Amino acid sequence: MENVIIIGGGPAGLAASIYNARAGLKPLVIAGSPPGGQLILTSEVENYPGFESIMGQELIDKMRKHALKFGVRFIDENVIKVDFSKRPFKIYLPNNEARHRVFSSTSPPKGGSPKSLTQKQVSSLLFSKSVIIATGAKAIWLGLESEQRLRGKGVSACA
Repeated sequence: MENVIIIGGGPAGLAASIYNARAGLKPLVIAGSPPGGQLILTSEVENYPGFESIMGQELIDKMRKHALKFGVRFIDENVIKVDFSKRPFKIYLPNNEARHRVFSSTSPPKGGSPKSLTQKQVSSLLFSKSVIIATGAKAIWLGLESEQRLRGKGVSACA
């Protein structure tokens, strides 16, 4: 039984995980696959506070490392179904593997940088007292023939 499961491994989910970990709730982030959300598809990020310019993947990596420092655990899978009809809430992962890997840091929760990652296995059905949904956004493209070819070269889905 989890205290908190956070669905989404982008900036909002990672920020929520850090706050929950600092409160002693031992959050589990189901980050999606690939983890990091839309930000990992972004080349240069120039509008994130504290970073004049940083690559999207690098920013997500820094956020995950920060979360690991506080003991946040990760499953890099997609959620396929939820049941919020009664407590505890049920979170379903794909059945393509009988068990899924949970990544966590071996360093103390309030220690320095994560030294290494440990893995353990969990089943495809998880139970949690609370769930935070931070699934983020997805770019909506026009479908023009040239837009994917010109992506990052003046064509963007950033508003």
